[in-house]
Amino acid sequence: MINDKWILTDCFDTLLLRTCSADCVKKKWSKKIERLLEFRINKNKIYDIRRSAERYLISFSKNGEFDGSDLFHEIYERLLIESSLQIDFKSENDFIEKMYEAELESEKESLILNSKHVELMKNFRGSVAVVSDYNMGEKFLRRLFEYFKISNLIDRVFVSCDYGENKYRGGLYQIVLDNLNITPSQAIMYGDSLHNDVEN
Repeated sequence: MINDKWILTDCFDTLLLRTCSADCVKKKWSKKIERLLEFRINKNKIYDIRRSAERYLISFSKNGEFDGSDLFHEIYERLLIESSLQIDFKSENDFIEKMYEAELESEKESLILNSKHVELMKNFRGSVAVVSDYNMGEKFLRRLFEYFKISNLIDRVFVSCDYGENKYRGGLYQIVLDNLNITPSQAIMYGDSLHNDVEN
C-alpha cells in the first residue's frame, strides 16, 4: 500500500456497520413519521408509501439513482392523497426537513463504527474518500461522519445519487478517478461487495 495515494472505502457495512438491515432502518423511520403525524397514519401504511415511492423513482431515474429530497417530496405528495385524514402539514419544506431528520436519526440508531477500519484509515499516509451507493447524498453522510467523530479522517465523499452513477454498474468509479485525478493503481478500494467494490 506504500504507493497508494488514496484509500477508497464503502460506507455501509464497511466503515459504518449496520446493526439491522436497511429495510429495518426504513421501518424505524416509518415509526418516527407515524409519531410526527400524531398516529393519524399507521406506520405500516407509511412504510408502504415509502417503498412505493422508491420503486416509482427508480423506474424514472438514470441508473435507478434518485436523491433523498426527491424521495421525501414524493412521499409528501402521496401522504397528501390521504387527505381524508385531514393531516395538517405546516409546509412542504418543513415536513420534508422533518422526514430527513427522521432518516438521519434512524440511521444513527442502526449503525456502529468499524473501529478496525478506522484504525486503518488513521494509519494511512495518503488521503481517504468514501464511495457509496446511497440515496441521501454527501451532506447526509457527512452528518453521519460528524456524529461518529470521523469527519477529520475523510477527505472526499462520492455518493451515487449526487452523480447519477453507481458502483453497482461501475460508472461511479470513473467519476471518482477523474475528480481525484488518479489512476486505479494509485488507490485501494475497501468494501463488503465482491461485485460492487472489487470487480467493478
